[in-house]
Amino acid sequence: TWDPRRGFATETVNTLYVLKRKRDENNAVSSFKTRICVMGNVQKSKTASSTGVPLECFSPTCRPCTFKTQCAIAAHHSRRCRSLDVDGAFLQGDFPSDRTVYVRPPPGQQTYLNGVPLIWKLNKPLYGQADAGRLWYKTARAQLVDVQHFKQSEYDPCFYYKVFSDGSRIDLSLYVDDAWVTDNAGDLADQELAAFAARFAIKVQNAPKKFLGLNTSAEHGRVSISASAYIEGLADKNLPRSVDSYNSFATPYSSSFVNDYETAQLRQHDVDPVLQKSFGTKVGGLIYASPTARIDCSWLIGMLARCLTFPTVALDAAADRAIAYLYQHRGDAAVFTKSA
Repeated sequence: TWDPRRGFATETVNTLYVLKRKRDENNAVSSFKTRICVMGNVQKSKTASSTGVPLECFSPTCRPCTFKTQCAIAAHHSRRCRSLDVDGAFLQGDFPSDRTVYVRPPPGQQTYLNGVPLIWKLNKPLYGQADAGRLWYKTARAQLVDVQHFKQSEYDPCFYYKVFSDGSRIDLSLYVDDAWVTDNAGDLADQELAAFAARFAIKVQNAPKKFLGLNTSAEHGRVSISASAYIEGLADKNLPRSVDSYNSFATPYSSSFVNDYETAQLRQHDVDPVLQKSFGTKVGGLIYASPTARIDCSWLIGMLARCLTFPTVALDAAADRAIAYLYQHRGDAAVFTKSA
């Protein structure tokens, strides 16, 4: 993704190594990854240094309601469900022709020529770069729309579809480097995925068990979505004591929650910065589980999210109860069937 260059650049950004553990559908560590990432958070400016033009850093992802609607339609019409993962997606994005980016090698990889440190001129974006996600989105969109002639939804820019001459179709929801693909087009759909694979390095799962951290099951006329593995990890990281030590909860919130919420809204208490940080972490984790699989907790999580900057001990306990409730009922799923 780079060439070594010696000399002056208008902006040269540092890089670093980032280590990551990937988990499977059972929340077990399945692999380890190491990436060299640009320190986009310390870029001197959010402009393309070679052109002076402000960078476009916003990158859309498919909405949870789009993903669930696609699953519901696939179940109703008994369509095939698959997922695909783009290997190193940001590294496969394309720079605009007038864009040049220079970075310093990460610690331990610096080299010199006659005492002059060498820097890298990037041929492709790197993870961490301020607009790396945007560049990947535009590259993927160009392949799907301009090359493969998919239609892009007016309502969700990450939903693409293609209707074939025989009336069959393929639908694709793109979430950064992951995609959920449904079809009733047989070989025609396979050819579209093959064309996408010819452009990008991808892995296709024919019986996906996991998508975006969610547990999925797709059978003939039935699709289910749960967050069991994600919830297990949420409980392991955030509960102050063993999850088994909590009472069995039939609801995600107690009868006193509304009073606790209204008391916090008065803001007559001193905010503990340690509590504020831990509360924000818990609620942030809860938010992800809500719109996809666990809508039974949406009201509670929304109320907790209103108090991120002024939490109380009682609200923190309410967040703990919500996590414990989700853990105790982690097998609950949003299920779509052919008949409902």
